[in-house]
Amino acid sequence: FNKSYTTNFFNEDITNNNLYKFINELSTEKDKIIILSPMIEKDLNEELFSYKSMNLYSVQNFFYKTNKSAFNDSSLQGVSYPSSISQTNKMTSVFSNYDMFNKKELINFLKIDLLIVKEDELELFDAKLYKVLRKFNIKKLIKNNLKFDLKNSLTNKDENFIIEKWVILKNFSAWNLSKISNYDYNLYLNKNCINNENNCANKYHFLDYLEKSNGEVSGSDGNYSINISESNIDQIIVLNKVYRSEWRAFHKELIFDTFNFEGFLAIKVPSKINNINLKYENDLIYLIIFSIMSYILFIIIYYFIFIKNFNKFRKV
Repeated sequence: FNKSYTTNFFNEDITNNNLYKFINELSTEKDKIIILSPMIEKDLNEELFSYKSMNLYSVQNFFYKTNKSAFNDSSLQGVSYPSSISQTNKMTSVFSNYDMFNKKELINFLKIDLLIVKEDELELFDAKLYKVLRKFNIKKLIKNNLKFDLKNSLTNKDENFIIEKWVILKNFSAWNLSKISNYDYNLYLNKNCINNENNCANKYHFLDYLEKSNGEVSGSDGNYSINISESNIDQIIVLNKVYRSEWRAFHKELIFDTFNFEGFLAIKVPSKINNINLKYENDLIYLIIFSIMSYILFIIIYYFIFIKNFNKFRKV
């Protein structure tokens, strides 16, 4: 039995959990998220390394330990992010990269308030955009060089550990909400790179049209409440959620228009409105349920009208 490879995600008796404790004790807003550096993300995704002393084996472990989502966690992204922030020209999971770290407006828009990086990476992006909160010594096990004897026990294991220094950076200006700064929203909504080659040259161009909006978003699992500052004119708010036609925005009996803003969800909010309900309604599920129920009803009707009557006719 090889103890070096055992995995117990619920083991709380960990010698090196100071990083989790530090994050949990920070007074950060619950809906703000973490982003892991490209090197940390790569280590965890390739599974050639492990941070056993922290019970850290995958990106998903951060959510369990800190109750804060990691931007790198594709399972928590829900649906893929649009091509405007991905490394490809299609809807995909977005991987951590230094280009994103240098674009502070993007980090703000994505509601990222903590960046966790290796100290060696601080020279690979403009780290002065953020504040260093604390550094931690992290013990890393290099799996691909491990040696085993005939009893399947680890040998020379001290030679396979290295100490890394991780740095927690704070972004103090993460946004809760965004809005289009120029109300002439027809210039920006439902547009894509195919129609504007200049925009394609800078995939983050959409950030130039946005500014921070006072307000907050609460809720989960496709059901949200959005509180915003009341305005005397109509306004367009933009959320860092992928646009889908299934989103429904409303306030009491009022239904609001939703738009595709470079792949993200935009909502046209009339004047004097300060609260919006946002719900994801998957019409396909309802259609499938309706189709199944219709099929069952058809079978029942067919049985009683044709099969039973046919049997009666045969008896006669």
